[in-house]
Amino acid sequence: MSYVKHKNFIFKKVKNNDTWARDFGAISIKKNGKVKLLDFVFNGWGLKYPSNYDNQISKKLFKVKSYNFVLEGGSIDTNGEVLLTNTQCLLEKNRNYPLSQKQIEKFLIKTLK
Repeated sequence: MSYVKHKNFIFKKVKNNDTWARDFGAISIKKNGKVKLLDFVFNGWGLKYPSNYDNQISKKLFKVKSYNFVLEGGSIDTNGEVLLTNTQCLLEKNRNYPLSQKQIEKFLIKTLK
């Protein structure tokens, strides 16, 4: 990994699979007044595309807590109080099978709260 320092930025070059950073990047939450970065599995939109490099990027750039759970950043939307998602993404057989909807809901509440 190479990087270039600038007055206000650090640019880093990392290998990627050419997918959206929104989907594989770390998800931030605020807990006890501190921002924490969470890293979930990205599997190339249900195994449609390779994601081996993308799954390493957040770990290389940040200190993250990683979870063995498929959660694409683009599959959720939240305002900090309400989280929106859809069953077509989280319950799809190539993502979090065999977890049930209730199990996924409990996991998301526990992890993102």
